[in-house]
Amino acid sequence: EKFPSIKIIGPEEAMSVGEARDIGMDLCRQNPGCNYYFSIDADVAITNPEILQILIQENKKVIAPMMSRHGKLWSNFWGALSPEGYYARSEDYVDIVQGKRIGVWNVPYITQVYLIKGETLRKELQDKSVFTI
Repeated sequence: EKFPSIKIIGPEEAMSVGEARDIGMDLCRQNPGCNYYFSIDADVAITNPEILQILIQENKKVIAPMMSRHGKLWSNFWGALSPEGYYARSEDYVDIVQGKRIGVWNVPYITQVYLIKGETLRKELQDKSVFTI
């Protein structure tokens, strides 16, 4: 099997998005054979069928593909934070979103689709409530 196990949490589960994310991460955390936790929101459309393999090959603890909306200055990452810890546009944000700068960037915030190494969940993100209080 290409993917030995998956967990789909739908609206019938009556839980918050944060609770669902925490459950998914914890399932990987508890399974020593879980090498990666891949989370993708229902409204994300991935057009590159090789994206998961590409992300794994980067060998990062946490990584996300850049998602954008055609014709919009929007992405699934923040390039910088304000002093209060909220969104701030980084100097290179527009160039990255428009594809003028290509590469792997260290950013303070990602959302909607990301890959986390299972080892990272077990060693560095041990708290079971990453998305909920």
